[in-house]
Amino acid sequence: MAIDLTRDQSGSDSDDQNTEDRWFSEIDASCSSECSSTRDSLEASEHSDSGYIDNNLVRQGEKADTNHQWVDTKPEESTGVCEDDKFRGPLLIKSWPLGGLPRNPFCVDKKSADDDSEDPRNYSGARMEQRHLMNTDERKLFLNNISTSGSCSKHERRHDVLENCLSSKLDLMKDTKVNYPNDVLSMNPLVRCDFLRKHGNTNKRNQGKSLPWFDFSAVDDPSKTCITRIPVRVPIDFQKESHSPQTDRKSHRHANQERFDVEDPKVSSSQLSSGIKGCAEEKKSNAFGGGRWESMLRRSNNPETSAFSDRRQDSSGTFELPLDFVIDKCLLQEIHLQYNFVSKLAIKLLEEGFGLQEHLLALRRYHFMELADWADVFVVSLWHHKWLVTEADKRIAEIQGFLESSIQRSSCERDICKDRIFLYKRQGTMHIPPSTIGVRSFDFLSFLVQVKLAAYVLTDVWCSLKDVRHMMHEKKEKILKQELRWLNILMKLRHQVNHFVTALQQYVHSELSHVSWSKFLHSLKNKVKDMMDLESVHMAYLSEALRICFLSDETRIISNIIENILQCALDFRSCLPRGIQSTDRVPNDSWTKTLGINTSQVMMVKQNFDKELKELHKYLFYHLEAEKCTQNVLVNKSRFSGESDIHSGFKISSRFELELSSVDPSTTLLEFLRYQTSFKSVKLSCGEGGCGACVVLLSKFDPVLQKVEDFTVSSCLTLLCSVNHCSITTSEGLGNSRDGFHPIHKRLSGFHASQCGFCTPGMSVSLFSALLDADKSQYSDLTVVEAEKAVSGNLCRCTGYRPIVDACKSFASDVDIEDLGLNSFCRKGDKDSSSLTRFDSEKRICTFPEFLKDEIKSVDSGMYRWCSPASVEELSSLLEACKANSNTVSMKLVAGNTSMGYYKDEREQNYDKYIDITRIPHLKEIRENQNGVEIGSVVTISKVIAALKEIRVSPGVEKMFGKLATHMEMIAARFIRNFGSIGGNLVMAQRKQFPSDMATILLAAGAYVNIMSSSRGLEKLTLEEFLERSPLEAHDLVLSIEIPFWHSETNSELFFETYRAAPRPHGSALAYLNAAFLAEVKDTMVVNCRLAFGAYGTKHAIRCKEIEEFLSGKVITDKVLYEAITLLGNVVVPEDGTSNPAYRSSLAPGFLFKFLHTLMTHPTTDKPSNGYHLDPPKPLPMLSSSQNVPINNEYNPVGQPVTKVGASLQASGEAVYVDDIPSPTNCLYGAFIYSKKPFARIKGIHFKDDLVPTGVVAVISRKDVPKGGKNIGMKIGLGSDQLFAEDFTTSVGECIAFVVADTQRHADAAVNLAVVEYETEDLEPPILSVEDAVKKSSLFDIIPFLYPQQVGDTSKGMAEADHQILSSEIRLGSQYVFYMETQTALAVPDEDNCIVVYSSTQTPQYVQSSVAACLGIPENNIRVITRRVGGGFGGKSVKSMPVATACALAANKLQRPVRTYVNRKTDMIMTGGRHPMKITYSVGFKSTGKITALELEILIDAGASYGFSMFIPSNLIGSLKKYNWGALSFDIKLCKTNLLSRAIMRSPGDVQGTYIAEAIIENIASSLSLEVDTIRKINLHTHESLALFYKDGAGEPHEYTLSSMWDKVGVSSKFEERVSVVREFNESNMWRKRGISRVPIIYEVLLFATPGRVSVLSDGTIVVEIGGIELGQGLWTKVKQMTSYALGMLQCDGTEELLEKIRVIQSDSLSMVQGNFTGGSTTSEGSCAAVRLCCETLVERLKPLMERSDGPITWNELISQAYAQSVNLSASDLYTPKDTPMQYLNYGTAVSEVEVDLVTGQTTVLQTDILYDCGKSLNPAVDLGQIEGSFVQGLGFFMLEEYIEDPEGLLLTDSTWTYKIPTVDTIPKQFNVEILNGGCHEKRVLSSKASGEPPLLLAASVHCATRQAVKEARKQLCMWKGENGSSGSAFQLPVPATMPVVKELCGLDIIESYLEWKLHDNSNL
Repeated sequence: MAIDLTRDQSGSDSDDQNTEDRWFSEIDASCSSECSSTRDSLEASEHSDSGYIDNNLVRQGEKADTNHQWVDTKPEESTGVCEDDKFRGPLLIKSWPLGGLPRNPFCVDKKSADDDSEDPRNYSGARMEQRHLMNTDERKLFLNNISTSGSCSKHERRHDVLENCLSSKLDLMKDTKVNYPNDVLSMNPLVRCDFLRKHGNTNKRNQGKSLPWFDFSAVDDPSKTCITRIPVRVPIDFQKESHSPQTDRKSHRHANQERFDVEDPKVSSSQLSSGIKGCAEEKKSNAFGGGRWESMLRRSNNPETSAFSDRRQDSSGTFELPLDFVIDKCLLQEIHLQYNFVSKLAIKLLEEGFGLQEHLLALRRYHFMELADWADVFVVSLWHHKWLVTEADKRIAEIQGFLESSIQRSSCERDICKDRIFLYKRQGTMHIPPSTIGVRSFDFLSFLVQVKLAAYVLTDVWCSLKDVRHMMHEKKEKILKQELRWLNILMKLRHQVNHFVTALQQYVHSELSHVSWSKFLHSLKNKVKDMMDLESVHMAYLSEALRICFLSDETRIISNIIENILQCALDFRSCLPRGIQSTDRVPNDSWTKTLGINTSQVMMVKQNFDKELKELHKYLFYHLEAEKCTQNVLVNKSRFSGESDIHSGFKISSRFELELSSVDPSTTLLEFLRYQTSFKSVKLSCGEGGCGACVVLLSKFDPVLQKVEDFTVSSCLTLLCSVNHCSITTSEGLGNSRDGFHPIHKRLSGFHASQCGFCTPGMSVSLFSALLDADKSQYSDLTVVEAEKAVSGNLCRCTGYRPIVDACKSFASDVDIEDLGLNSFCRKGDKDSSSLTRFDSEKRICTFPEFLKDEIKSVDSGMYRWCSPASVEELSSLLEACKANSNTVSMKLVAGNTSMGYYKDEREQNYDKYIDITRIPHLKEIRENQNGVEIGSVVTISKVIAALKEIRVSPGVEKMFGKLATHMEMIAARFIRNFGSIGGNLVMAQRKQFPSDMATILLAAGAYVNIMSSSRGLEKLTLEEFLERSPLEAHDLVLSIEIPFWHSETNSELFFETYRAAPRPHGSALAYLNAAFLAEVKDTMVVNCRLAFGAYGTKHAIRCKEIEEFLSGKVITDKVLYEAITLLGNVVVPEDGTSNPAYRSSLAPGFLFKFLHTLMTHPTTDKPSNGYHLDPPKPLPMLSSSQNVPINNEYNPVGQPVTKVGASLQASGEAVYVDDIPSPTNCLYGAFIYSKKPFARIKGIHFKDDLVPTGVVAVISRKDVPKGGKNIGMKIGLGSDQLFAEDFTTSVGECIAFVVADTQRHADAAVNLAVVEYETEDLEPPILSVEDAVKKSSLFDIIPFLYPQQVGDTSKGMAEADHQILSSEIRLGSQYVFYMETQTALAVPDEDNCIVVYSSTQTPQYVQSSVAACLGIPENNIRVITRRVGGGFGGKSVKSMPVATACALAANKLQRPVRTYVNRKTDMIMTGGRHPMKITYSVGFKSTGKITALELEILIDAGASYGFSMFIPSNLIGSLKKYNWGALSFDIKLCKTNLLSRAIMRSPGDVQGTYIAEAIIENIASSLSLEVDTIRKINLHTHESLALFYKDGAGEPHEYTLSSMWDKVGVSSKFEERVSVVREFNESNMWRKRGISRVPIIYEVLLFATPGRVSVLSDGTIVVEIGGIELGQGLWTKVKQMTSYALGMLQCDGTEELLEKIRVIQSDSLSMVQGNFTGGSTTSEGSCAAVRLCCETLVERLKPLMERSDGPITWNELISQAYAQSVNLSASDLYTPKDTPMQYLNYGTAVSEVEVDLVTGQTTVLQTDILYDCGKSLNPAVDLGQIEGSFVQGLGFFMLEEYIEDPEGLLLTDSTWTYKIPTVDTIPKQFNVEILNGGCHEKRVLSSKASGEPPLLLAASVHCATRQAVKEARKQLCMWKGENGSSGSAFQLPVPATMPVVKELCGLDIIESYLEWKLHDNSNL
């Protein structure tokens, strides 16, 4: 019967009265049918004729027709809740373990149902007695609340029976009608999917499905089949306490029945799990919850007093059971003790034949409680005492006593195994922190206790409602409608909560009893053979219990919701009175108020309960949609956003809810996004925050300021847990191909700013963040300077940055359209910028949804491994707790976690506790007062910068703070500063000696540090004291940093300046040395000063106090300066082992000189009043450019600057790379163990401590090569290399083994734990130099046809020379490829012994051959697929083969997919780099500079294996022959060393050859004292000499364009004019020198065979396959253009639109054979030629159809006819260059101008002008990008990239922290490129020429210009030292010309030399 609790609310008073009367009648009547068991007994004893009706409840005039409800009632009509027949399904007693469990309130026994339908007058005494026995607990509970005397009247008994009926009815109310299935175990509407469907779930696929963790039907009897196999003999004895003799006799009788032996196979599972059937019968619950333990509680009450009054002492108290406190202090400690007991003694038990099963069963009863009642008694004891939380800590001993007493009073005391499980003999209370291992295994204990407590409270609430009901009968005439409404709400709410708790309790205990215990017993019998087996089985058992209690990782979120609902049950009690108050009503008082019912609390409980149910439903909904799991991370993946969209469930964003306890706190945001979501735009490149490929936009809401903060972060360093309640926007979130690309994506594509595309998503997010910042700024517009800085921390190896910067600047409000490079939006000369739309803030993406603002709440501070304290006090408590257990609990304080990028060992450490301190308000504040500014330690560096810029005090202090902010902007990249904290930076400097800029500048500023120390308390130290103190303990905390306002009392002026010297001027690089100086100057005298230096190879920043004291009180003069600098030389001394120590030491005098010299040269009177002699210069744009690109319309669309195919996809992050391919099922991950010894015997491999690391599945080595296979990792036509080392290592970095694990992280971690045992005894020393190789004749043979030919007679040429330079040496080092995507592969086993390999490779064909050879299977069993590569540059030609082969070998052995993504460090060590070499040359030349002969001896370090090194000699000589040497001879040796085999890198050998030529030219010019440009021009080739040196490759005379290009670039760059300007600059500038140089190149290009296939589909679209791989070089774009052009020769309607119909698909080695090698810059033209041949074939096939057509025909019609007539529309061909020369020459020239800072050695490229001959470019936009990108890569080789190895050849510069490729701030400030339309080259592909590699050689112009600047500096230094100026002109500038190299050549003592010269000069005056 359903009752409308809100009806008739608007009626009249009489209606209200009738309603109330009717309501009472309905309840009285309907309750009758629900208390049949009790009523049957009463009616039988009283011989009643019909059902009892209380006529006092029925008013006159109202028909009391309710007798039918007592007689002839059908089962389905017995209750309003159970209206459906399905609900009346039978409940077998054996299906439920009822020992202490309540019955399901929605179920009725079959027997009971039948009884209910019978006439109660037919009951016999025997039947009645049985009912009494079955409901002993119920009846006792009823009677306990009926009367306080031994007997009661008939009326009283009837009255109380009715009260019980009322309570039963109240308990069975429900507000949702649900059709229940026959299976009564699945009745709870909260756990059925059909309930979700009724509440808005429209997902049709999931309708009707039961959720596996809520499917109660699963516990029916799943262990029947295994019970017969598990003989268990466990005597169980349950005896109940009772307070009446009769009950004792009954209990004793049942106790005797309860003894049984579980041995007979016929015993049911219910007996195994819950005891005996008799016990179950006795424990059968009533419908309103409760069980034996609750009845026991009632029996414990004093029968002489009112139970209601006794249980609820007074109305002022509230139920505040300190459950968490009790569990922590008593229960968990006790359980932990028991667990340790089992773990330590289990093996002994096995050995001694101990009754292990009996012991574990007893322990189980102690742990799980379902067969023991000790927890019941314990909870009751606590309940009766009602201690408040504040009292709990004072009663630990008493609580412990209750625990022990409860166990003694319980059935456990009578257990035969009790002596084995109760170990109480201990002193004190041991403290076990929650994180201790093993404790989490018993989380379910707390869970079960809370469930029991909630069930008891709800029963207590029911008793209270009974009393209220009694009062209602007495005062019903005074009851108001509103009061009745509140009672309705109470009863309904109690029913809802009780229904949930009851069903939950039944489910959990049933699962524990049936499923987990049966599995455990079976495992004990069949699996346990030793201690390890036992421990494994035991832990599996405990894990199963966690899952059942919703505490596993998968279901932990449900547990949280359930805990909240249980708390609602506890809170429910506080709504009701603790005792009946006076019944005398105050006339105007509400009844609810009179009885003390807290209505507001009722509503709060109701709201919380409804909310938690909604949360549960929402969670279930999300779980059905995807694997999502109480932490919120919102990841936007669509460009549309907004509240309504998000709430309506459109595809706007993805919301991820993760259970905090299920997340490994060390998981990074990158790992989560890439491996647990579908988002792939976040790329993994370096994994250390140094590249920007993984940048995302993080948005967080500040509830205090009510604003959203948006900033970029490096997701590879950001811990997932730290972004709780944050929104993450990836590049997909900005826009995508489905919903439309964002303007940023379009702009990057339109400016041709994406090549390989791997870095482009990060660039997009960085630019978007800059636009957001500008929109929120004061001016709301992005400026050019801000635009250029937007991507200053992002790395790109392809583009050269210029187009990226232009795309960024196109959004700037102050951009000059003329300054933007080639793009698809506007042409040069266009004044209209309307096509470049501005960023519209009104339409921008909502980065933080509104609903997430409402969900921000405090996070639990200590329950899980990750905790977020909300106050300093809470943090202090946590730290103290961790310190108290420091031996067992490791802890990490987390702010930004950016330190993990530098200290990579932190990645491998697994801390027990992660404490997030970023949510503590005190640590996040920036407070300004009259003395200074105090900055909280967790304030990010970016916020510190912004705050310092806003400081407004005295002008001098403002300037100082501005300088601090400016310097901080050079710390790391913006996305690091946005998350890295100021406190964390200082702690790294103090604790780990991090070379911090922050420490140095704050030390000079006089900063203080506030510390909270566990040993010293709160302290305030100067920063100097802080740094000098011993390293902070792990439990100490920096609270804040104070920067004082300097107030002068002497009217002195404040001077402050900071300095740093670093490889990158604008940040993202550690400094060689940093410094900061503060001085107070009065009347040209230094009053006092602070001089700080750091990062020079010392432990921490220091103050030079000796020099400070020396300068104080002195006027700065040259002599004072010299003396101060002399003193400084003894202070700034790097420690041993520091790189470039002399250079670092030389920087200190330079910086001090620059600071003090300003004080000396600018008198105070001439300075502005703010204390500064010069305002900082206005920031200038970092880059300007111009492009002169001819457009060729002859072969349209070939020759057009078409946007690169897939550029927008790359920008949005949708372009799929190998690592973006979703991992197949059961996929494994691999990592390489490589050699760290160059030549040693391998004795063995093992892991540290001989323990197999977590997740490791196998270690693959040469022994795993299958029979018939070979240990081959690389196989090419000219040889092969081994995959794994054999018995000996041959080089450092050689692969020894391949570790396979369940995750990439585990695989990488396992490699770090691997120990390779080496032995070098009796072995020859390794060959580690080319000299040793020559000495030991360790050489590779060079194939004769690859050995270059000599030219002329060098002996004759040397004889003709006027001058000779003999045996001069040049050494060249290596260069790492540094593609953005490291080596990666995925191998998937297929049917019939086949394997599919996805490889990021430039050589799929060779990968196929290598894998087949290794596995010993045919090549047609191997399929290699490559769609695109995230940068190759030759590094993925050879080195990709062993990576793919290792994956394939592991996959073949394990028969599971295996993939690897080689981490950056391993990639750098194993890949190698360019070939180092030593060159010795002798050259003869005339006095005019004309060279007559050149003799070379070249030793090339090929490494330990041959590889592709065979091509290096010919390439080297090919580029060196760019000058006419007269005669040329050489002796080239390819040396075999015990160093890593070298990689083939962009322009392999060519770049070294061009440098050798330039070095020789420079040396000749220096020896003749002539301009080097003159020497170059004299020795340029004529066509005749060109033909002599290059033979057939020289081509026709008109094709030789170099000499004309030389002149042309001179004119376009104004070379001669700028030479004069440079000369004047050098004469007038003492500390900066400039140089300018013009350099030519000739690049010999080799062509090879290339396949292609073109197929036309039925709808007219076209599919193209080619052998080449898209590396970012625009291959697919050029092929599409060529296909469109070639098919357009048909000239039918629609061919002009063919370009959009063409798709180039991925490379497949089985589909497109003879794919050969993608490299050498010729794959694009070769592929275009192949495709053109295919199209010509198709045109020939289609032409007859056109000729037969009547009139014009469209393309689609033509194709339809071709299909109808079965014309073959697929054509394949192989382009072979047999009809054209195999070789041709590319030409180019470049002019570069540089400026060198003599104090630091920093070289700035001011301008570069390039003129390059592309022939007739196939796509000028693509070729332009190739030219610029290649040049900048060469710039890195010549100027920046140090490839440093240790003495044994192991790479030391193995990260982005130590290896510096070019960035935006290191490329030319003015970057001009002109593509020469070289005219017609008939033998080329549409007259085109290569562009990918040759321009790299032009970067030599920067190196040569730097040499010119250094030459000027050396001249000046010689003058100061009084030496001959000519001695400084003869020098060699090494490669790379880094800052230390340049400074050393300019003079490390240049400052001292200058001052000595000046002092000497002054003394002569």
